Amino acid sequence: MRVTQSMLTRNLLSSLNSAKESLNTLNNSIASGKRLDRASDDPGQFIAASRFKQAIGRNTQYLRNIANGTMWTDATSDRLSDLYNKLSEIKDRAIQGSDDSLDSGMRAAMAEEVDGLLQEMISIANSRQMGSNIFGGTSTQTEPFQYDGTSVVYTGNDGAIKRKIDDNTSVTVNITGQELMDTQMFDSIIALKDALIADDPSAVASTIDLLDGASEQIMSLESRVGSLANQLDLTNQRIETANVNLASYLSQSEDVDMAEVITKYNAQQVAYQAALQTMSDVIQTNLMDFLK
Repeated sequence: MRVTQSMLTRNLLSSLNSAKESLNTLNNSIASGKRLDRASDDPGQFIAASRFKQAIGRNTQYLRNIANGTMWTDATSDRLSDLYNKLSEIKDRAIQGSDDSLDSGMRAAMAEEVDGLLQEMISIANSRQMGSNIFGGTSTQTEPFQYDGTSVVYTGNDGAIKRKIDDNTSVTVNITGQELMDTQMFDSIIALKDALIADDPSAVASTIDLLDGASEQIMSLESRVGSLANQLDLTNQRIETANVNLASYLSQSEDVDMAEVITKYNAQQVAYQAALQTMSDVIQTNLMDFLK
């Protein structure tokens, strides 16, 4: 087969283009640190890397859900602790008010103190977290507890606020106002206030056990929130560890061996320079032949 000058030139140009493309690919890998740019680079590793990225994305969303749930549990636990402490103060007033040595004026003054503490508890029960009522169920915008001086009314609902924290688990992160009402703490406090106003030490004494029972139920709710907080924390740790591992697998799938790719780049650059020199020699030779 006769090799013509045009064939030789085309082959040299093809080799130059190929070497240039290889240099460009290697240069991009060095700049980005990635060896996978599209599926054709390595179909198997590209699919694996895509799956790792999807898993990391899902886990990142779960971590955000857990963080949000943790804010709810922290705020709920703090408010329940506040309610428990106020109940303890009110129980102290009940113990004092049951003393037969007190007169009606002292019990009346104590009734005003109890009413003030009750209003503080209503304010605590109406606390908000990130613009939503903590104890309002899914009715998050209007104050869920109303006190008219004689009774406490709950106007929220018993809706559960849920957060999905992994592929198979959703948790309820709120305590509803109805659960607070079920402790009977507000009714017990109002009963104490009425007994103090009536100057009835026996009736005052009867509220002590009621307040104790309400305190125990508040403590039980706080314990439940604490258990949920522990679950969220453990799940958070597990998912963070999983994401570290997934990031490592992703790196193995798509990251370049920088030392190896730089070595290849240098070798390819030498080959490219050699091809340029060969092309230059051929063109110069042909030009001289033409001038002759």
